[in-house]
Amino acid sequence: NYFFEIELDDEFRKYGINKQHQPKPQVGMGLFMDGDGIPLSFNIYPGNQNEQKTLIPEETKIVNNFKMDNTKMILCTDAGLASDEIKKYNIKDNRGFVITQSLKKLKDSEKERVFDDNDWRLPGDLKNVYNLNDIRNSEELKEKYYDKLFYKIISSETKSVKQDLIVTFSFKYFDYNRNIRNSQIERAKKSIDTNQTTRKGKNQNDYRRFIVDTKSTDTGEVAENSNLSLDEDLIKQEEQYDGYYALTTNLVGDIEQILKITKGRWEIEESFRIMKTDFLARPVNLSREDRIKSHFLTCFMALLIYRILEKKLDYKYTTSEILKTIRNMDVLELKGDGYIPEYIRTDLTDDLHDTFGFRTDYEINTYKYLS
Repeated sequence: NYFFEIELDDEFRKYGINKQHQPKPQVGMGLFMDGDGIPLSFNIYPGNQNEQKTLIPEETKIVNNFKMDNTKMILCTDAGLASDEIKKYNIKDNRGFVITQSLKKLKDSEKERVFDDNDWRLPGDLKNVYNLNDIRNSEELKEKYYDKLFYKIISSETKSVKQDLIVTFSFKYFDYNRNIRNSQIERAKKSIDTNQTTRKGKNQNDYRRFIVDTKSTDTGEVAENSNLSLDEDLIKQEEQYDGYYALTTNLVGDIEQILKITKGRWEIEESFRIMKTDFLARPVNLSREDRIKSHFLTCFMALLIYRILEKKLDYKYTTSEILKTIRNMDVLELKGDGYIPEYIRTDLTDDLHDTFGFRTDYEINTYKYLS
């Protein structure tokens, strides 16, 4: 979502639901990329529109424009786009899906199987079956399997689609989840100790979700007294999911390859971060729909060029290294002679020159050479 610093909405900039709970008009962006992280397509839609309605039309455009009718195409996305309609669309015409699944939204019967310590396996090991509780209660075994990723496959289905629910568990991920929450709990305790009344937190990154504000009265009429305390029930509820991760898929085959597909999702999040932070996609100081879309088209083209450059450089450098180097590769004109470099030569500048077949770090770059 991209917000606008205005009070009033219009036909395109609309108030809508968002993770940041910003009370501002917004537009939404959908972004498609391929398995190498190269952007393929994007769309901009009104901020109050359900993102699920935008995926299939845009996916159809990609299939048509890139002539992918007979190409094996696997959709990988997050749980926000896990509707039955989207899954149904992606099981035909040589397509498939790998979509993350919220464990909290599973049926009780499925949760029971997820949290059963029996029947866990390791990718690539078809012989052995593991019990997580046995490992959990043995320091030796826990150390041995600390970095391993266990999994189990549970048959599942939506109204229209038969699928597998693949659940993974990692002791390392368990500790990561637990440490993050403990840090949030400590922040909540400090807030309670200083008696800071605050609004209720609304997302999993906000420590304030663990604070309960209980109103009480001395007379039973007007609730004026406030008592802050930790929400122990919520803490216990969240703790049961520590270390677990889930996805749904219609693919059958090598579990390692399926898990590898979903690992690539981080590049979408990174792409949005690059556009927002490095390419200044926000703030958007525009009002007309055509100009708003033109702004994001410019950002998309910049992202496309950057991703291609990143690939040509064999992913050897970070985003900040590449962008900082390119922005600092200035040359100074010597009237009548040409240009001299005003930057420091590095391995990255050498790789840029080698990749594109010309140099700008000569002592003097003549007009003829650069023409």
